[in-house]
Amino acid sequence: MSPENLENNLARAAELQREWNRCGFAFIATDLETSLTFAHLALEARDNPEKRQRNRANARKGYDSIRRFMDRLDRSTIGTAELADVDEKLLRLKSLLQELGEELPS
Repeated sequence: MSPENLENNLARAAELQREWNRCGFAFIATDLETSLTFAHLALEARDNPEKRQRNRANARKGYDSIRRFMDRLDRSTIGTAELADVDEKLLRLKSLLQELGEELPS
């Protein structure tokens, strides 16, 4: 492989990595909103235990998925304001889940 081809391949790999991070961050932002909605629905379903448990479980699945995926992202490629927003929403989701009785690691 010529040095020019190698350089082009490395540049393409870097661009693909940035795109993967952008898509991953978009997934996290969407999943956070969905999980927050499930948590709010669970809190509102005080007189319907099945609905409360179903929405609580869905919110928890989202939380766990977000936590796993966050570890795979390169946070340095994401804007400071966007990161702060996601971190704040993740803390809010964690708080709601704890209010619903979920035990979450620190």
